[in-house]
Amino acid sequence: MRCWVILILTALVSCKDIEVTSEDTYIKMDTLSVSLVGADKDKNGCLATAGYTWSVLKQDCIRLFEIAFVLTPIQLPETTDAVLVTYVLISSDGLKAEVFFPGSEESILMNRPVVGQPWIHEDWKLIADEGFKLYREGSLEYLGDNEPGPKIIGSDKLEN
Repeated sequence: MRCWVILILTALVSCKDIEVTSEDTYIKMDTLSVSLVGADKDKNGCLATAGYTWSVLKQDCIRLFEIAFVLTPIQLPETTDAVLVTYVLISSDGLKAEVFFPGSEESILMNRPVVGQPWIHEDWKLIADEGFKLYREGSLEYLGDNEPGPKIIGSDKLEN
């Protein structure tokens, strides 16, 4: 019994009253590196994580996969299963085309003098006839149909 009394007295004596103040729980924000998810705006204020890209033609942040024409490469890379598409926007008067290449931060603007002729930019040429054909230095690089917006590619059947 005497051991229990000594043990209880030792426990009571060794305990210290701890007072927690608001200063103890305060976190100084200037010492933290805070990164908010979804706050990755580009230099034009477009929110990339939401799928927005700056369009010189539209002078606005747009979602290419919703409104642009999709062009797929003629030669698919052998090292990956991913198909990196190119997007094309056409101005309302049909005289300008803006092309967005995969992995490129800047789009290119192509011009044509009159409707019916190809759009040209340096060594690129875009032709619209029953869809789009994009050439570089005379070689066909990309093909697309004449319907803007998202596409379903492949089969809806499960593979075995």
